[in-house]
Amino acid sequence: KGYGRESINNMTNNNKNDEGRQEYRLEGGEVVYIELESSDTQGLGGKFLISRCVDISANGFQVVADEPLQVEAIHQVCIQLDRPRCSIYMVAEVMWSRVCEGEYNEYMIGLRLYESKDTDIIKWKEVIAERCTR
Repeated sequence: KGYGRESINNMTNNNKNDEGRQEYRLEGGEVVYIELESSDTQGLGGKFLISRCVDISANGFQVVADEPLQVEAIHQVCIQLDRPRCSIYMVAEVMWSRVCEGEYNEYMIGLRLYESKDTDIIKWKEVIAERCTR
């Protein structure tokens, strides 16, 4: 038995002030690809951790994944959105990583987004602003 939406929502609500985020959070559900190892110059190889968002905000998100990540590590991330249907590429730092309670070996990971050139951070903030007005 894994985490259902209710269990994840309870964990999120209970941890609202634990991660230090102050902005409004929106319910997640999106798939996030976290680059663990870069591909070569021809775009071959590379290693990615596939995770799913629990909640999102303008400056970061929480994900559930099968592996922990090193705190303070910086990764390229790609989040797959359904509305609007697109991929957004950004840079994120791991703020915390801890094991989830339950039968499965899953980890809750907090990621903070960097304001970085050559990423889609502005597009991301526009998407979040749009969702907040609904």
